[in-house]
Amino acid sequence: MKCIKCMCIALLFVFALALTPTAWAQRVVTATITGTVSTGTNCSGGTACAFSVGATNLAGLSYKLVYTFDDSQGTETKSNCSSAYAYDLSYSHIVNSGSSNPGTAVLTIYDSGGNPSEFPFGGGTLGQTSITSYATKYGGLCTGYSYELFDVNVVYGSGGYGGSSDVGPATAADPVPYSNYLGGVSSADWRVPITLAALKSAWTFAFSININLSGHINQYANGYLTPEYLTIGGFDELPAGETTAQRTTGSTPPWNGTYPSTADWAQTLSPADSSHTLGFAGPAKIQEVATGTTVDQCYDNTVSSIFPPASDIPSGAHQWDVDNSNVWKYDTVGRVDSFYLGQYQIAYYRAHSTLIPCSYTNYQQMQYMYSDGSWHNYGSVNTLQGIIGATTITSNRASGSVSKSY
Repeated sequence: MKCIKCMCIALLFVFALALTPTAWAQRVVTATITGTVSTGTNCSGGTACAFSVGATNLAGLSYKLVYTFDDSQGTETKSNCSSAYAYDLSYSHIVNSGSSNPGTAVLTIYDSGGNPSEFPFGGGTLGQTSITSYATKYGGLCTGYSYELFDVNVVYGSGGYGGSSDVGPATAADPVPYSNYLGGVSSADWRVPITLAALKSAWTFAFSININLSGHINQYANGYLTPEYLTIGGFDELPAGETTAQRTTGSTPPWNGTYPSTADWAQTLSPADSSHTLGFAGPAKIQEVATGTTVDQCYDNTVSSIFPPASDIPSGAHQWDVDNSNVWKYDTVGRVDSFYLGQYQIAYYRAHSTLIPCSYTNYQQMQYMYSDGSWHNYGSVNTLQGIIGATTITSNRASGSVSKSY
């Protein structure tokens, strides 16, 4: 948003600048679940143990399960809520598509002394011939709840190996709402970061390892895991930029209903990687900061103007939510036709400025908030302008421009 000052009247937003870091997409998302083994059997006949924990009964031992998903692989789908919450996700899902598999997992079980032993689900080991995986999350404003599922299944069949292994579907209710989300309900985007927190509720889920070599059992374990804590991290994607378009709904679009000499602009964020179909993880936030010096030709070419010059953008003062279509709105741009000492500003400058048409120009840098709360520049610097012509007014934002008689 832009504070276009023609009498202390603040207006709206969008884009980015110098020192902008290279746009990038952090593809890898990790979901870490910790807890205790509910029931579990290790080894077969005292040998072929999948876990070196000095025990065949795994019940009561601590575990850590790490799912790793690469969202550049597989296929992603999503659905939105209906009616009043149509802008919000109710469901998101990623699943393998043929040989393009997004997920793997590593299960670590700790012996009574705290020493770890791990088994990898995926990674091409032990004669792996195929792997399937998925991550799914339900939630959002239209559901009032949130839970997610993860699963990895591996089949072995080369080099004399056979059998399979599976862990999941790991199912857990979200521990805490995403702090920046509307209404305090957690996002239904499966990639949204969650810091370590106790689960509200949880369901035990299965793991099984049954691998043979040359017809003999080679590694064996199975049982059920009780999840207690969940952490999801690793995903922050900086937008490559954005496109801008005039408001098309409501009355007198795109002109603002309160300040009719200004126009409303909606922006769509562009992912750094076009293969991403879900958009930006979770309920994203953006803000504007000032860059460069505001220039007000109308003020500069008027002797002893009764109106103050247009002000700089107040850095960080205006923030917007990005919806699940990657859109934020509205940035209101233009010269507010304020009234002072019996004079309307636009008519005053037409009568007193030695330069017509004349304009004010602001320079706007947009920033995107990462999951850790830090702000990062994205895109190019936006030029925002309000132009007073002899019989028209114009609102310019980035590459967009609209004029009308006024």
